[in-house]
Amino acid sequence: MAEKEIGKEKAKRSEKLKESAKKRVKKTGEKFKKKMKAKGGALRVKKADEEGEGEAKKVVEKRVKKVVKPKKEEKAEKAEPKKKVGEVKPKKEEKAVKPEEVEEELAEEGFGEEEIEEKVEEEKPVVRGKKIEKIEHFGKKELTGEERRLFREAYRQKKKKPRFARDSMSKAKRLNDVWRRPRGIDSKQHLEKRGKLKGPKIGYKKPLPVSGKHPSGYHGILVHNARELEGLNPKDEAAVISKSVGRKKRNDLIKIANEHGIVILNPRKGEFGEKEVRVEKKVLANKKILMVIAPKDFRDEEFFDPKKIFEDNGADVTAASLSTQPAEGMMGAKVKPDIAVDDVDTKDYDAVVLVGGTGAQKHLWDNEKVRDICKTAYDAKKIVGAICLAPVVLARAGLLKKKDATVFDSKDAIKELKANNANYIKKRTVISENIITGNGPAAAKDFGAKIVKMLGK
Repeated sequence: MAEKEIGKEKAKRSEKLKESAKKRVKKTGEKFKKKMKAKGGALRVKKADEEGEGEAKKVVEKRVKKVVKPKKEEKAEKAEPKKKVGEVKPKKEEKAVKPEEVEEELAEEGFGEEEIEEKVEEEKPVVRGKKIEKIEHFGKKELTGEERRLFREAYRQKKKKPRFARDSMSKAKRLNDVWRRPRGIDSKQHLEKRGKLKGPKIGYKKPLPVSGKHPSGYHGILVHNARELEGLNPKDEAAVISKSVGRKKRNDLIKIANEHGIVILNPRKGEFGEKEVRVEKKVLANKKILMVIAPKDFRDEEFFDPKKIFEDNGADVTAASLSTQPAEGMMGAKVKPDIAVDDVDTKDYDAVVLVGGTGAQKHLWDNEKVRDICKTAYDAKKIVGAICLAPVVLARAGLLKKKDATVFDSKDAIKELKANNANYIKKRTVISENIITGNGPAAAKDFGAKIVKMLGK
């Protein structure tokens, strides 16, 4: 009962408040009208009422437009159907014209065979709607020996060149990683204190003859249009087509470059034409090399790696051992010798190479026939090579007296070289007159390459 009474009292209070508010509004309205009459009379009051009604109408119309919505059916008709997840819009069907039909139509019109072929090629389908022109000229410039040396020197300098970091980069995150000269009398980087990052100096510059050149040997020049491209000198300059150039214009530039024989240094995927097949010169054509291996435990890499290098350069390689029975390597490889050591005639060969391994110490060090082969080859001024433990054979044959040589890092082998008056040098490969020695499997490729160089002179 108490709750109901409280509710009634609240309702009475709210009604009283509403009535008092209405009275206040009336009083203020009457006061406003009196003021208006005093200033401009009844006409001004009427105008104010009319303008107020007009503005009120406008506001009402706007609100009505917002509130009134189109029916659901009309909305559904206008709205497009929603895409489902993973659904792809069907592409417009295009009529595929066969080249045979095009040829027939052109033949009826009276075109010749050459004109028909050209037009059929033009109407061929293009990848992704864009034709890609092929670049015909690319590759390195023919460099002189001095230029090659300078480019190698520039590459070595680049590897040694330190990173030039801005002063206080690690302290202030707001600084960009762009080099700025350190300033101030207290700057440790400016004073070049130990432990501080280095700054640019003239000593880091490339050699002048190759400075600013592309590794291919050309001066790379940025090109935007045909006029800039045609002004290049194809002998010393190559084009770098700007990335802002579109596909169509790029094709035009490639055509012009092909006509003028200009190299393009930044080809894109799909622009590579067919490279000219260059026939490499066989440096060791008509040369014969004898490779002597132990019947057991020869070192596999020291035989196969140089042999491949010799054969790739056109040499004819003959494998020899103490017999023609299959020889077994330390790593498990098996080789059937072409000839036995006793049947070898050094006149038939341009070079004699002894292969190392633990088998060389057991089977070749004390073999007199192998020593005789090496002696006769050396006396005839032919190239004699030995790798790993095999140089000991040359030392015992007296071919390394007062000569520089290397051998596998073994106490016995080094002792043998020194005992036979050889100057032991701890290097991968050592050349002394027409003798070349290598110190082990790691030097096999370098050993083979140097023999090729010596034979190819």
